[in-house]
Amino acid sequence: MSPKPKILTVLLAFLGSALLPFPPALAVSPMWGYISLVAGEGDAGFQDGDFNSALFNGPSALAVNENGTRLYVADQDNNRIRMIDLGDSNRVSTLAGSGQKGRSDGDLAGASFDKPDLLAYIPRDRLAVYDAGTNRLRLVDLKAGKVTTLLALSPQKKPEGKERVFSLAYMASDNGLYFSQPGLHRLTRLDMASGKTQVLQPDSRIPDPCALAVQDGKLCLADRQLPGVYRLEGVSPAPGGSLAPAWSPAGNGQTIASLVGSERGLYALQDGDYPWVRIGPQPTPVPILSEWGDRLENGSLGLAQLLDAQNAAALADPAQPGNFYLALPGLNCVIALKDYDFDANKDAESVNDNGLMDFSYPAAKPPHTFRILEMGDSRLFYESEGEKGKRWPWGFNRMETNPKRLELFLNTWASLAGSATHYEVLFSGAKGYVPVQLRPYYLAPALVQKFGADLVLVFLPTDFEFKFYVEHPYGKDRMPLLADKPEFLLKPVAQRIKEDRDPVLSDFYQHCLGDHLVKPGQEPTQDMPAFIPDPKMREDLLELAALPLKGLAGEIQGVKRADGGSVGLGVVFFPVGNTGGNGVLATELYRTFWREACRQAGLPFYDLTDALVATRFSYYPTGEFWGYHHFDHNGHSYFAFLVAQMLMKEKLIPLGPQDDDATK
Repeated sequence: MSPKPKILTVLLAFLGSALLPFPPALAVSPMWGYISLVAGEGDAGFQDGDFNSALFNGPSALAVNENGTRLYVADQDNNRIRMIDLGDSNRVSTLAGSGQKGRSDGDLAGASFDKPDLLAYIPRDRLAVYDAGTNRLRLVDLKAGKVTTLLALSPQKKPEGKERVFSLAYMASDNGLYFSQPGLHRLTRLDMASGKTQVLQPDSRIPDPCALAVQDGKLCLADRQLPGVYRLEGVSPAPGGSLAPAWSPAGNGQTIASLVGSERGLYALQDGDYPWVRIGPQPTPVPILSEWGDRLENGSLGLAQLLDAQNAAALADPAQPGNFYLALPGLNCVIALKDYDFDANKDAESVNDNGLMDFSYPAAKPPHTFRILEMGDSRLFYESEGEKGKRWPWGFNRMETNPKRLELFLNTWASLAGSATHYEVLFSGAKGYVPVQLRPYYLAPALVQKFGADLVLVFLPTDFEFKFYVEHPYGKDRMPLLADKPEFLLKPVAQRIKEDRDPVLSDFYQHCLGDHLVKPGQEPTQDMPAFIPDPKMREDLLELAALPLKGLAGEIQGVKRADGGSVGLGVVFFPVGNTGGNGVLATELYRTFWREACRQAGLPFYDLTDALVATRFSYYPTGEFWGYHHFDHNGHSYFAFLVAQMLMKEKLIPLGPQDDDATK
């Protein structure tokens, strides 16, 4: 047989390769962020499956089960009820509805809906559904696998608009399903046990009852036009079988479209200048924070495209205080927004009231979350002086500093690696001359217990503030107290450094006198390089430096994680400076010193010197050339990138789904 012509051979090879299957798509997982996608590719359509490829068509309402593991979606234009499994990488499935318009009851798959528009979760895996197309309240019983009709609100086949239900809310304390009909000026309670309805008598302050929510066990109600929001304190029987409600003021809003009850208070989506607010005497705008540090402000194109407050629906996450889910029908997706008091803590130098120099993270750790507690000095939260008041009007933007950049990098890599683990990087730090290794001894154990931290990292730069030991009285275990004591400073130096207080400090001072580094009655003021050449002085300084680290290791060792595992602890050394300017620092001297101090304390020592030296000119410039060599905003991102790489290389954090059980 003659050989095939060359052109035919090439053509067959091309066709064969063209028919090969496409390479597998990147396996990604939902990303944790201050704004993040929960599910929905964005195109209008119908498709179950992975969170990022699932299709919705006008998702209009949300409900969630008691433990926050399943999120239910009224997929209005698909005439279906969908479910997002938050415990399975937000995988989307269809719970009920054939997709055909109708009002047929029956099994979940065969039942039909007509524009399901509102949802309310009822214990024991039941969902109340408002079918806008038929003006009916339906019940989806997930355990029984059945859909039934609770109440037909209109005898007409096509109900008038004024009979439309605006909002649903279930109140567990009286097993009542409440629904509002502002077109009829009516609020009604449906008793879920008896199936009977009772109308709540009207109140002149709420002529058009509209948005409903349950907060702290009580029903809350907003009017469609008036600003007042009210809380139901109780009801009593009234003539004609109605109920006489007792309302108390809960705050104000502006044309509220959706009320949301949460552990952190009552929130609302509303019209006007601020679409997302916390309800109070005056509604407080809730900033929507981007990972870049900007807020999506009123009037900005970004906010307008993200949030159509009059059509979106919001819901609080029962498993994560401060986390909220929003259904966005215009974008055909469900997203999550967080409120951690961003405005109050936007300046990187501010300290919140929960013990952190950070946002107001909830004390309870969210599911599948690995928490890192960073502790360090101003080099982790301060930016260069040249940027202060110029990049941001209030000071230094917390989102540009090391902890938040590290949080972003870790969550991005976790998402792209298909890991179900999320990361939160909490920070505790201080300016001033408090020795960096001393603050964690006093503060870290309580913070670890309060926030359930999985790993503590103490960041040591190239210095050691031993003068602090001379100027502060001691507490237990020969540890200087953190608080200033002016009366102690009034004592003579010799009395403050006497041998019975601390023999090591006293010995160090005697060597300073012997080497003529200080005169009698003077304090040592030199930097550490002046003392290191004397072997005995170096030995004393090492003992002073290692003691609080050893004490910290002992304290952390006694703290157990929720899963029974041990809390990780390590010291991160990073040289600063040495990239331009006159402030060249003795890197080798310091890292050798701190490595030995960590060895004495029994702590892992993670040295970033080689990584910083190898890359510093490629990322040049990264910060100041003077003073304390603070990073600029670019330098913080660069440094956080190196820290993230170190965490993964040293296997200090879970990187894949196989490790996720450790974070539950």
